[in-house]
Amino acid sequence: MQPFVLFAHWRSGSTTLVRALERHPKLRVLNEPLSETFTTWRPGDREYRKLITDEASLDAELEHMFSEHNGIKVLGYQMPWDLNVHLLRNKRVRVVLLKRLNLMQTVVSGLMAQQTDLWHVWDVTDDREERYRSLQPIPIEEVRKGIADIGEDVGYHEGILRRRRGGWLVITYEELYSGDAAERRAALERVYAFLGVDPDDARETDFLLDPAQTRLNSEESYAYLPNAREIDEALGSDETGWLFSRTEKPSGPSIDGSGSKVQ
Repeated sequence: MQPFVLFAHWRSGSTTLVRALERHPKLRVLNEPLSETFTTWRPGDREYRKLITDEASLDAELEHMFSEHNGIKVLGYQMPWDLNVHLLRNKRVRVVLLKRLNLMQTVVSGLMAQQTDLWHVWDVTDDREERYRSLQPIPIEEVRKGIADIGEDVGYHEGILRRRRGGWLVITYEELYSGDAAERRAALERVYAFLGVDPDDARETDFLLDPAQTRLNSEESYAYLPNAREIDEALGSDETGWLFSRTEKPSGPSIDGSGSKVQ
C-alpha cells in the first residue's frame, strides 16, 4: 500500500486515532518520529528530528521510516513550515489531515494538561480530581493567542493540501469522537477506505472512539478551571467553539483530495 502521513495538531485526538489504526492488521504506524522526545519512548531508535535539516534529509529519513512502517504521525509544530509544505506536497505519500473544529476546547485542554500533566486518559491515576482542583486561572489573552495560532496552523497546512491533486483526506475530531457508535465507526471506515484497506473488526476500535472511555476532558473537567466561564463568555463563538454546550455543536464533513464531500 502507499505510505501515509497522519498530519495533525495539538490536542486533536491524533494519539487515539493512531491507536485505532494500529489495530488494523495491515497498518503499522510510527507515532511522532519528528518529536524532539521521540527516543524517550523508543530508546535506541533514530533521532529523526536532529537528522532532518532540509528537504533532502527529510526525504532520506522518510525512506528509513517507511522501510518498516506504512504510516507516520506528524504534528504541525514539529518541523518548520517549509518542511511541512515539502512533506504535504510529496506525491509518494497519502495525507490524512486531522483537525479539531472546536479550537476553544483544543487550546484550553492543552493548557490544562500543562498544569496537571494529564495528557491522555491512560495517564489518569487516583489523584485526578486533586490535580484538577489545583488548576490555576488561564489568562484570557493566552487562550485567545492559542486559538489564533492553531487556526492559522490548520488553515495554512490545509490550504497546501487543497492545492495538490488528490491523495489527501481531511477528517475532524468531531466526526471521529462525537455521535453514536455507528457514526464514529463510519468516520474511521472512511479513513480505512482512503488508505486502501478493508474495515477491521469494530470491536477493537469502538472502545477507543468512545468518548466516555478515552476522552480525557469534558465539560465537567473544564468546570474545575476557576475562570472557565469567563473564558467562554469572552472568547466563545460558533466559529471557533465553546467550552460548554450550546444548542449547536461544531461539525463538518470529511473532504477528499478531489474537493468532494465524502458520504
